[in-house]
Amino acid sequence: MCGNGIVEEGEQCDPLDPEFPDGELDSCCHPEFCTRRGDGTECSIANVEEKLPFEACEIEARFGACVAGRCLPRVREREETCRAPGVQGPCDTGGKCNGVTGACPDATGLAACEDTELEEASVKAIKATCRQDEEAAQSDDADSLCEVEGEIIEPGSGAGSAGLETGEVVADATKKMRSRRSLLVRLRKMRVGLNTSGKRALKNPTGCVQLRAKVRIRQSSVSLVRDKDVVVCKSKRTLKAWQAAH
Repeated sequence: MCGNGIVEEGEQCDPLDPEFPDGELDSCCHPEFCTRRGDGTECSIANVEEKLPFEACEIEARFGACVAGRCLPRVREREETCRAPGVQGPCDTGGKCNGVTGACPDATGLAACEDTELEEASVKAIKATCRQDEEAAQSDDADSLCEVEGEIIEPGSGAGSAGLETGEVVADATKKMRSRRSLLVRLRKMRVGLNTSGKRALKNPTGCVQLRAKVRIRQSSVSLVRDKDVVVCKSKRTLKAWQAAH
């Protein structure tokens, strides 16, 4: 007998089955024929107040859709943002719904800024390495880019420093990251030379200039940033002298 709370022979379900998960009203079970309604059929989520909070990719509403005989909240569209960048750490690019499940996907192995390297001291150029987990990178169709920028911390003294300002950009480059499938990473090593202003800044008594270097790993609109104070010198000799003095 349909509606007696027991799934009997010939029935797929019973709308009053006490064993139904979470005590939900089985609105995905036809009340007259005890057959499951098709997937995607609109249904009423019982005890919706107790359901709160919904998952990040679930649509908060009293009505959901049948899935394998259960009434579940509808899920948000694929690629809809469900978590802002940085929530799960400095290398979290944020989360996007997959259009299938209600949970917002975790940041899976994106080691971008944690694996970004900047050499503290170098000759004539900023040296940096960008490294990104290949599996995480493939979750976005866009290319991964490695961006390196260097700005002056203090102009210093000497004729070469005339006209230079704190924060002035003296090195800037962007290159596409390359896949290293044997290592399961995307990698790019950068050697970014100084522009005309940067070369002029080297014309001071020490032959070196202190820079605030920034490395970004960019994919779509997401930018992961690591910055570090570095020194760039005009020769190996002046670099050794700087290191000895500091």
